Amino acid sequence: MGNITKKIIVLEGLPASGKTTLANYLVQKYQFNKINESLGRLSEKNITDDQKEIFLETLEKYQKATHSAKTSIIDRGVPSMLCWDYCAEKLGYAKNYQEKVTWVEEAIKKGELYEPDLYVYIGIDPEDSLNRRVRPQIDIDVWSGYKGMAYAKLFYDDYFSPKSNVVNIDGKLDIEQVAKIILERLHEKN
Repeated sequence: MGNITKKIIVLEGLPASGKTTLANYLVQKYQFNKINESLGRLSEKNITDDQKEIFLETLEKYQKATHSAKTSIIDRGVPSMLCWDYCAEKLGYAKNYQEKVTWVEEAIKKGELYEPDLYVYIGIDPEDSLNRRVRPQIDIDVWSGYKGMAYAKLFYDDYFSPKSNVVNIDGKLDIEQVAKIILERLHEKN
């Protein structure tokens, strides 16, 4: 891996874009620290839809990355949390987006949350997501319905467009090509 100092990377993208597979590859090949995706679970047995608890769990992921001695990969971070709420509002079944934006802004002001060194946005189309991970399509679900994922893609494209700490990855690339792109970008940031 060369002389890359400790960095924090956040992987983002639609379901089945390859985030977790990429994280596992980087952990195995380069011994990065992996911080797993939040699924609204505070533990394996305790599933919650309490938005404040989910937000606090997300903050905890960023703190774990900060305190790790290794380069850390956060599998889905703040953008995914905001994306889910944005899309749920667009689909008409939740109204938490602006509240979460406020929580994020407050956490940044307090130093509890930060921009990572690098966002890796793995872009795929909603159709590809649904084909890669076959699941029942639920029209009003953000991650399992075409309409929700179309909103998510629009959100991600808009969220990442003004940021300079983003590498946009074509979700059809081979995992070794993706890892090479990430490592090159991390070397640039050293």
